[in-house]
This record gives sequence, structure tokens and C-alpha cells, in this order.
Amino acid sequence: MNLQIVTIAEPGIADRERLHIVALADTDLSYYAALLSVRYLNGRIAAAFRPAYWFGPRAVRAGDNIILYSGSGQDTSQVRPDGGTNHYYHWGLKNTVWNHSTSCAVLLELMNWQTYP
Repeated sequence: MNLQIVTIAEPGIADRERLHIVALADTDLSYYAALLSVRYLNGRIAAAFRPAYWFGPRAVRAGDNIILYSGSGQDTSQVRPDGGTNHYYHWGLKNTVWNHSTSCAVLLELMNWQTYP
């Protein structure tokens, strides 16, 4: 996988809660989705009818940060002084989602998919 979760920052704080992801290699974000999930005491992970965020097409370079806010806002990008880019996304959820001790984020790499109809 060319992306890696760094942290969930400020969980439970409206308009500040965010998932921080870093690009390990050049890739296209359209092949990735983030899930809100639940971690059980035995280590199992379950989606449990929770929302998913599928990133749209955007080329990112190794070292770029992908910041996914759970709340609303405008998606933007900002070049950093070191030449890398911070890409900001907004899920648009009405409530915070990583505010419970069993909440976790799952990052999926999607190489193939099919739609119908």
C-alpha cells in the first residue's frame, strides 16, 4: 500500500477531528477509501453500518499529507515550504466519528471495482 495512516487527530472535537494519512510513494487517491470502523476487544474489526469516504482522482507524491476532516468544508491543497503538499478533504458528516474508545479508521486500497447499473 502506498498510503499509511499516521493518526486520528483531535477525536471528538467538531470541525477539528481528522484522519492524517501520508503518501509513502507516488499514487492516485482514487484507489483508496477510508472507513469508520469498530475494533472489538478480541481485535476483530467490523464496519457495523458505518460510513466510508472514497477519495476522488488526485495524484499525490511520496511525502504528501492527506488530511481527512470528518466535518464539512472545502477540499483544498497547499504546498509546504519543503516542496511537499498537504491535501485537505472533508467528509461532510454531521457528527464526530472517532470519539469512542472502540472507534478506529481503516484505510483500503482498491485496485478493482465494478458498478451496476
